[in-house]
Amino acid sequence: VNINVIDINEYPPNFEKPIYEAEIYENAEVDTIIYDDIRAIDLDKNRIEYSIINNHEVPFLIDKYKGILKVNGRLDYEQRPKYEIEIQVSD
Repeated sequence: VNINVIDINEYPPNFEKPIYEAEIYENAEVDTIIYDDIRAIDLDKNRIEYSIINNHEVPFLIDKYKGILKVNGRLDYEQRPKYEIEIQVSD
């Protein structure tokens, strides 16, 4: 008889820092990396996935598995000089 014990999700993943801040020029091209070290820790050691909650409002994307934030559209300082991005992590 083989019995596999399945891990339960005892610990939700948490970001290493509560806030990440960055600056980028308005003429940055699509795929320009803004942040390459957004990281979360999962004490259960499960695979974690990153996503942008308000992605329909922002011209950015995040790599689902690496947490790399990139430009995904045109930036215009005069139209919008600041963005607040809500990123979530799940396991």
